[in-house]
Amino acid sequence: MGFDFGAARIGVAVGDLELRIPHALQVIPSAPRTERYRAVGTLVDEWHPVLIAVGVPFPEDRDPHAFAPRCERFARSLEGRLRLPVVLVDESFSSHAASDALTRVGVRGRGQKPHLDAAAAAEILAVLFSEIDAAA
Repeated sequence: MGFDFGAARIGVAVGDLELRIPHALQVIPSAPRTERYRAVGTLVDEWHPVLIAVGVPFPEDRDPHAFAPRCERFARSLEGRLRLPVVLVDESFSSHAASDALTRVGVRGRGQKPHLDAAAAAEILAVLFSEIDAAA
């Protein structure tokens, strides 16, 4: 299961480690926290993931991104609450790649907004799958 954490919304995607196919699932609100974690718990109960991927911005110049600590806190909180392994994945270009993917299927402009965060979470899983394949 992959998460694209944002200040307002969290994109969620699921994928199959064997097939390496990510799928955008939904967007949940970031706040309030109790609702955020209730929604995450419901999704985990439904999908039974074995691994959680959380996107963290890693800029090319490798200076820490201002939002990275919030993403890392979210990842640690998921790990503690869910008792599942959590990996951090570079999300630096996930929103751009998600927007391109949505455009290719005919979703443009403002029509992308309700789908973009979940599509970005799918891109985060795609990056993770590529990293797994490269390490094999």
